[in-house]
Amino acid sequence: MEKTIHGNTGIKLMIQKYRKAFRVRENLDFYSEEDFIVAERKFLKYALLQGKSATESGHVFKLS
Repeated sequence: MEKTIHGNTGIKLMIQKYRKAFRVRENLDFYSEEDFIVAERKFLKYALLQGKSATESGHVFKLS
């Protein structure tokens, strides 16, 4: 049985991981619904562009 390989699976997993890291109670309570969407997109863009260095330093956020 063959597995289908999709070219963007890795990126989707990274986005899912960063989205989970952003959706903490502090952010959910702080932003309005519209502002939350904008802030989350900016955070995802920053996290994806910074890559591993942004997550390792612990200055931005910690992943479990």
